[in-house]
Amino acid sequence: MNLIDSLIILGFFSLTFYIGYSSNRKSNSESDYFLGGRNLPWWALSLSLVATETSTLTFLGIPALSYSGDFSFLSLAIGLVIGRVISAVFILPQYMTGNFLSIYQWVGLKFGTSSQITLSLLFSIIRILSDGVRLYAASLPLSFMIVQYFPSNWNFQEISILSLVILSTATILYSAYGGFRAVVWTDFLQFIVYCLGGVIVIVLLSLDFGSITNLISKNPDKWKIFHFTFTNTKGELDPYYFLFSIPGGILLALGSHGTDQMLVQRLLACKNLNESRLALIFSGFVVLLQFVIFLTIGAYLVYALPSVPTPNRVFSDYIVNILNTPWKGVILAGVFASSMSTLSSTLNSLTLTTQVDMKLRFKSSSSPIWITIIWGIMLLVSSLIPFILDETTKNSIVELGLSFASYVFGPMVALFFLEVFPLPERKKFHSSFFPLVLAFSIALTFLGKVYFAMPFTWIVAYGILNFYSLYILGFGITLISLRSKKGN
Repeated sequence: MNLIDSLIILGFFSLTFYIGYSSNRKSNSESDYFLGGRNLPWWALSLSLVATETSTLTFLGIPALSYSGDFSFLSLAIGLVIGRVISAVFILPQYMTGNFLSIYQWVGLKFGTSSQITLSLLFSIIRILSDGVRLYAASLPLSFMIVQYFPSNWNFQEISILSLVILSTATILYSAYGGFRAVVWTDFLQFIVYCLGGVIVIVLLSLDFGSITNLISKNPDKWKIFHFTFTNTKGELDPYYFLFSIPGGILLALGSHGTDQMLVQRLLACKNLNESRLALIFSGFVVLLQFVIFLTIGAYLVYALPSVPTPNRVFSDYIVNILNTPWKGVILAGVFASSMSTLSSTLNSLTLTTQVDMKLRFKSSSSPIWITIIWGIMLLVSSLIPFILDETTKNSIVELGLSFASYVFGPMVALFFLEVFPLPERKKFHSSFFPLVLAFSIALTFLGKVYFAMPFTWIVAYGILNFYSLYILGFGITLISLRSKKGN
């Protein structure tokens, strides 16, 4: 990497700051700061939604799936599209009719304040843990730049921590100052940057190794989307067996785009229900196309780097060791873009849930800014965890950062559908009942995944089963208790 690459990356950061600064308007209300006054175009919110759910781990990790396997991840993505349609039909109307800032306000209205606070706390914990890992992953390319251009006596770990501080500070500044409007428009920029980077890589690889049709004719199995066998070559349950992956993708989408405040916040910011539905469904097809781009990169990298021992690093190796100027600078800007879009959205959503759901705020009018800064510092601290742990634990932390939300999504989806399809006698439960069921069902889901070694595509369904099992058990105990009281 040379000076031109560094200037491209510097230009990206400068443009991000400019958009964040110019997007700022005086926020006279919480709706202005957290939802952009509900006057942003649906297509910008839709692409912001895509950018938000695309992290550095996605940008660098999706090519590894096709590099070491095939295109079966797309079967999960097809389920994600179907799940968004279901969410648009059944879940979104519940939120859009109440003029809510947070989906957990809706939970509080339907299930009590205890459930509202419990879900907002769960959301905060998930985001801090998982996005700390994403921030760590994004800091590594910046660390290599600092080592190359600013030699010092610092070791690589110290330089990586400096990189974390730089990235987190940059994201905190425009997120806190510009509010939700700045986050959406910088997300839009970042989406363009990392998708453009992906297309450029495919063009460069095709010039070296031939067209996509040529690659398909050489190895058609590499491009297989659907698996029709129950187990894989190791004799284990195949998570991409089509009857696992498609339903698994549907349930995952219901969890992420129906119950996750960070993603649903973009839908709440739409002008009306129709635009909200349009933004959600359109984002599904954009994500599907995005996955095709990065899986295609992985299929090409089999020829560019045929003997990489760790598939998860194959795209990183290609960027660092093979890409030439100025493309290296563009792709690294894409890495930072995929990270910053997720982190800025996380900070804005955490600030919202803190102020609206947990009722914690400073007395000054700048309360959201200070809350954003505090959450940014906590996110920075969580990104230091991989430095503390050894390499073995570090790998499990990365997996936790990618999959931990699945343990929570199942019970959350189950809770939300209790209102969409209400069961009788529900209102007789004490308000503390639902938080207890949530907590126990999440714990059972985690323990069951570990004990049964189930595919990750089962986790959300297993969480739903656990929640309803505990709910029915509590329902039965409540009815027996009520009848015994009447008998006395």
